[in-house]
Amino acid sequence: MIEVQLPGSLQTFSNTTRKMLAVTTSGSMIVAASVAIAFAAIPTASTAAPTWEKCAAEGGSCNFTGSKNLRYGANGIFSYKTLSGPVACTNAVFGDPIYGAVKTCEMSGDVAAPAPTGGAPVGRDALKWPFASNSIWNMPIGSGAKYVAANLPATPGGDVWSPMPMIDDERIVLRPKATMTPINYSSAGWSGANRCNSTGGQLVSVPMPGDYVVPNSNTNESSVFLQADGRTLVQVQPLARCAAGGPATAIVKFPSVDLYGDGATGAHGGSGLSAIGGSIRVGELRPGDQGPRHALKLVVYAKQVLYRCTSGAQCYRWPATTGDSYAVGFYGTNGNNGNYAMRMGALLAIPASRDIGALGLETDPGRQLAWTLQNYGAYIVDDSYGPSFGFAAENGPDGSVRNQFQGDYGYPLAQRVNGNTAWTRDVQRLQQALFVVDNNGPGSIGGGGTPRQPLAPAF
Repeated sequence: MIEVQLPGSLQTFSNTTRKMLAVTTSGSMIVAASVAIAFAAIPTASTAAPTWEKCAAEGGSCNFTGSKNLRYGANGIFSYKTLSGPVACTNAVFGDPIYGAVKTCEMSGDVAAPAPTGGAPVGRDALKWPFASNSIWNMPIGSGAKYVAANLPATPGGDVWSPMPMIDDERIVLRPKATMTPINYSSAGWSGANRCNSTGGQLVSVPMPGDYVVPNSNTNESSVFLQADGRTLVQVQPLARCAAGGPATAIVKFPSVDLYGDGATGAHGGSGLSAIGGSIRVGELRPGDQGPRHALKLVVYAKQVLYRCTSGAQCYRWPATTGDSYAVGFYGTNGNNGNYAMRMGALLAIPASRDIGALGLETDPGRQLAWTLQNYGAYIVDDSYGPSFGFAAENGPDGSVRNQFQGDYGYPLAQRVNGNTAWTRDVQRLQQALFVVDNNGPGSIGGGGTPRQPLAPAF
């Protein structure tokens, strides 16, 4: 057993707060300093991805001769067919892969759809919508879900300066052909020391664009990288890369997962859950959309809203693999929370019986999140360590959800309670509407029974 400085959550209010977590090399997290550590590799596979180009907007026509691969959809969600031209770009031809979104048709020069090579799936765009259909991140809430009150307050800790919502930026880097870049060990963590400086040997090497920079900070910076094989996901925390073209640093590398697997675990130190599954992705939450078609991730004020556990094993529940190292003596101590259902890893959702149209939501993104939270829910993955309530969202070389949201709606994604804007009021309404799906488990993901939505399309 090794005692290391390890993140459990976003440090919203303090630059000096430290988190300690005991880990073993056989557990869910692995740390390397100046010594070399070998990591088990996921079996690799090579895929020959086609090149796609737009041929028509929805309602138009793709005009070509011969037979082409076509795909129809939006936001990385497509229906695939091989057809002879010309082809109408409509739901009648392709079905409706993403209800409520304006779609386009794209075609590939390939004569036939690319076949799987070495077991690698082909179909749904795994880069935009990763993991298996029965993953915790993709399984809809079921008709058998049993709901228990979560009792989330409108104003966390009674503090009107509470972030509402706060955003836990996740560095999602899915560039398998980028230059291999070393990530070296840095002991800085959340101590306030400069993360730019490595203090040990190499943790791992990952593909990373040369111009991608992650400045020194004291935030979570949970990060994920797609390796050159196109399916192995490497996750580290907290990432810093302070100079273009230079090496990066982190304090911990987590065991790799498969882009096409269940994808449950990863670089959220407070729960052991994924740094990409459940993230609000670039291309989601756009004006007029229905809402993300997957579970989300929540960061909460554990001192108030989680169960006051008295042993480490009491502090978390499946699918979380851990709680924060400081959980005993911290979780639930503000108010002596006795709600055993509310533990790290809990799946929260708006009950099926609740009319989300009657929540009084004022904004388009608020209505979209209500749909997602009722149909897929959200997992508690981290503690904010100060009064707040928030979501995890993509911020990487392919874009930032923060910037996308600001451009789309004209106001910031991250705000505070005392702003009293329509968006903050909507997030307050949403969190108060959430209940725990108390029978969520490995044999009944989402509560079991009939899923509220169709399963994610096959790859």
